[in-house]
Amino acid sequence: MSNSVIPRQWNLCQTTNNTDASAFDAIADTATKPTATATRCIINVNGATTLRLRPFMVGNDNVTMALRVVGWAQISGYHWTADEIYEATATACTSTGIAASRPLNTERYADTITTVAGIGVVLSNSLQTPATVQVDVSAYELVEVEFHRNTSSSTSCNALYMLFA
Repeated sequence: MSNSVIPRQWNLCQTTNNTDASAFDAIADTATKPTATATRCIINVNGATTLRLRPFMVGNDNVTMALRVVGWAQISGYHWTADEIYEATATACTSTGIAASRPLNTERYADTITTVAGIGVVLSNSLQTPATVQVDVSAYELVEVEFHRNTSSSTSCNALYMLFA
């Protein structure tokens, strides 16, 4: 697929930040197509090969959040099966969004993304500038992005995402 087919723009994973501090749910096959919830966003890959994420959170400098990327594919005419593609911890920096926009000026970008599981290309200099991670999603029809705040750390969290070929 050519790059011109997939617009390169940032999108919010969740319209409302996630305040959940629970561990990630177990991944399990499902008979129905996965849908978004209060703690996960579902992204239609539409032939893209790469998902780029830019996490952000509410809290002080150096608070943390966890994020996980799950790829979903349908077994021809049957149920949906999932693979955990990537998991990381993100650490907030002093860089924020803009007032009356999203992310807001009270939401801090992560400047450090630490891989916990899977393969992702982290683009970060850890110097108070927003970090991103790129994950290969070419084998999947849908991608699920989940995040949760770490206990006693950020008060809410979210991420921007972009797809490209």
